[in-house]
Parts: sequence; C-alpha cells; structure tokens
Amino acid sequence: MNRDIHCLLKSRSKAFKSGDTDLYKKARYDLRRSIKDAKRQYRTKLESQASHTDPRHLWQGLQDITGYKMKAYKIAGSKAPLSDELNAFYVRFEQEVSESMPPTLEALDVSGVTTADVKSKVNPQKASGPDGVPGRALRSCMDQLAEVFRDIFNLSLQQSEVPIYFKKTTIIPIPKKNQAACLNDNRLVALTSIIMKCFKRVAMA
Repeated sequence: MNRDIHCLLKSRSKAFKSGDTDLYKKARYDLRRSIKDAKRQYRTKLESQASHTDPRHLWQGLQDITGYKMKAYKIAGSKAPLSDELNAFYVRFEQEVSESMPPTLEALDVSGVTTADVKSKVNPQKASGPDGVPGRALRSCMDQLAEVFRDIFNLSLQQSEVPIYFKKTTIIPIPKKNQAACLNDNRLVALTSIIMKCFKRVAMA
C-alpha cells in the first residue's frame, strides 16, 4: 500500500457513489494497474536484496519476505548493556584455556600446503566472520589469492603460530529460550573468518 493506491481507492469509492458507470470502470482499471505496478516494484526490490552478496542485505530481504521482526530482549534486572555482560561472563573461559592450554601447532604433522589444497578447502557456503568477506567472493578470486594464502599457511605452520588476525572472532548470542532470564540462557555461536576455516581444514587434512 502506497500513497498512489490510497488515492485511487478514494477515487474509486467516489466514482461508485456518483453512479457514473464509465467513471467507475476507469477508476477501477487505474487502481488495478497501480496495484500491479506496485507489486512488481516490490518484487524487484526483494529480489535485489536477496541476490546481494552482503549478508546484511540478504537478511533484510528475508525479513521483508517473511514479515519477520527481530525482538529485542534484555536480561531481567540488568542495567548494563548485554554485550558487556556477555563479555564479562564468558571471558573467564578464555582465560582458563589460555593459562592451561597454550595454543600450539607442533602436534600437527603437516608436510606443506599446496595451492590446490587452498583452493579446494574454501567453502562458499560458510558465514562471513569479522572481516565480512563472503565465501563466494573468495572462491571467485581464489586463482589470484591462493598463492598468497599458501605462503601464509606454510609460514604459520613452520613457526607453530597462528596469525593474530585469524584469531579474531565474532560472537553471536543465540537465546535458548523465548525469554532469557540469565546469561546462561544464551548459546554462543563463534564466527571466524572463512580464511581461518580454510586454514583449519588444510592443517587437519
């Protein structure tokens, strides 16, 4: 429903009340044509959003199609932002792991990463990580980037150290219940960069 359709609805109602058959037919025809054009424009808009490589535009398109509206929720009795509370609550696990299990790649038996290995391990279906680079973009440019990533992977394996940029993760809290009453009612989903996922597959192959 837009402004033009709203005006045409009023015009049709006036034509019907006037008793003029020809005027009513014209008003009804104009209304149908305007509704048809509005539907076509709306469909084109949704298709444009759904075909966009940016996940945000894709999700916006799905929300428009399904009529879904994100429900914002807040932990009961909480005054601090949810992001700060989640960070303070879950960071203790990272501290415990870093103190007891220092990251190392020495246990991996890797003879060397090849360009073919890098190309075959990039999954375009995976969600983007903190870098926001979609898998389809990496797959399309892999002929130009495979040698670069191969050198980075081999150097990382030789030094038994993962690049700091690869360790960055976007944490998404997913509520386990409709109404989250405490921080434990959230399930955390970690999104790493697709290059890091590729590195894991190559190293563990």
